[in-house]
Amino acid sequence: MDPGQRADPPTAGDVLDGRYTLVERIGRGGMAEVFRARDERLGREVAVKLLAPHLVQDAVAARQLVREARAAAAIRHPSIVAVYDTGSDRGTHYLVMELVEGRTLADLLASEGPLAPAAAVGVAVAVADAVQAAHVRGVVHRDLKPSNVLLDVDGRVRVTDFGIAYAAAATMTATAMLAGSAPYLSPEQAQGEEPRPTADVYALGCLLFEMVTGRAPFVGPTAVAVLAAHLQQDPVAPSSLRPDVPALIDAVVARAMAKDPAQRQPDAGAFARELEGTDAVPPTVALPVAASDAELAPTPAPPGTAPVRTDRRPWLWAVGGASAVVLLALVVGALVGGRGEEEPGTAVPPAATIAPSALPSPAAAPSPSLTPSPSPSPSPAPSPSPPPPPVPSPPPATPAEAAAAVRERLEEARRAFEIEEDDAEDLDDRLAEIVREHRKGKDGPEKARAKLDELRAKVDELAEKGGIGTDLHADLRRGLGDLAATL
Repeated sequence: MDPGQRADPPTAGDVLDGRYTLVERIGRGGMAEVFRARDERLGREVAVKLLAPHLVQDAVAARQLVREARAAAAIRHPSIVAVYDTGSDRGTHYLVMELVEGRTLADLLASEGPLAPAAAVGVAVAVADAVQAAHVRGVVHRDLKPSNVLLDVDGRVRVTDFGIAYAAAATMTATAMLAGSAPYLSPEQAQGEEPRPTADVYALGCLLFEMVTGRAPFVGPTAVAVLAAHLQQDPVAPSSLRPDVPALIDAVVARAMAKDPAQRQPDAGAFARELEGTDAVPPTVALPVAASDAELAPTPAPPGTAPVRTDRRPWLWAVGGASAVVLLALVVGALVGGRGEEEPGTAVPPAATIAPSALPSPAAAPSPSLTPSPSPSPSPAPSPSPPPPPVPSPPPATPAEAAAAVRERLEEARRAFEIEEDDAEDLDDRLAEIVREHRKGKDGPEKARAKLDELRAKVDELAEKGGIGTDLHADLRRGLGDLAATL
């Protein structure tokens, strides 16, 4: 053994490079172990990912890891887990990342089953937005999968592992990690080709498929069998496994998973735009925390009622800022609806459907008459009724909901270049801090109000310096007023 190498892998209590104290292991996979740690220099909690030795076996791979980590660190986006640092301590290569409290999408799907189409669209668009921020900077994720998507306690979707995707790809077919990544690999990756943004688009299609059906598009006894299916088989339509999946989701998935990369959406941004055109996202509703599955099941729309397109990702508004347990219970319980006991061997949990008895019987329809009916005498046209007054939207009920609404406006502004990335991220962080302070006990609300005053002053300062326009300034002030009313 090299005398500079560790005899045993680092564990809780060890300190990396005299700076990062490992506190407790919070995750383990084929590629890495993840520890909650403390950055002794900056005095903050971080996540330290210790890479498996086979991922970085020589100096060339180590340098590539550093380059990839730096590229990931340069991507600034609210839905990307930040990379702070990378290093090597006596043969242990590691990444230092933002610590995200929450749960992975893989854990959610494994424990609760598929999401409702609305929730799946919300998650998929958020993931695609994050990946697009990487694509415009020339970074391809390469390993999108449910375990790399986090749902944090503020209701935000976060994408992680940009920094180690390249190192993983170099040894993809020779590691145990393959079993976890094979269901989401594009055909070109399965053939060993260099992935382009369209490879991430393919993985996004796989993610969306799994979120609405509860299983990956291709399953098999071995990873090799799954890779062969990616190369040789077309995926079935999600609606064939779950009838309530909208046809447009079928179409988006089918295009994203085309064998020919040229036939897919060109990048993650195009994938998100296509999804944002679906009618799968329902309006925001207030959700009771302790309601039963039956009480939380969505109410079917009356026959002939067209779905109404609403602001994008409203499900994040409804659950933003809840605790981890409440957040996941609301997303799944309210948006998936009740599920009964599954039959043994059922691959996909059944979705709620309308019983045949609830549909109009063919015999009930009047038969067309071959004898023409006399035309009725014209009746006087009724005077038009005045349109009903608009129903005002209910005010946010909690600080988390109010903060989520402001955060949504910030995200729209960022995408429309109404605000600089750094300024949007600063305001977003301040909103999250207000929600956290409010939860801290008897002094929390007072501290939250003080933080809100600081945030208002910052918004006004941006407006005075020309950092934001008058419309955005007015929208933010209005949203912060709603937030103040909940504190």
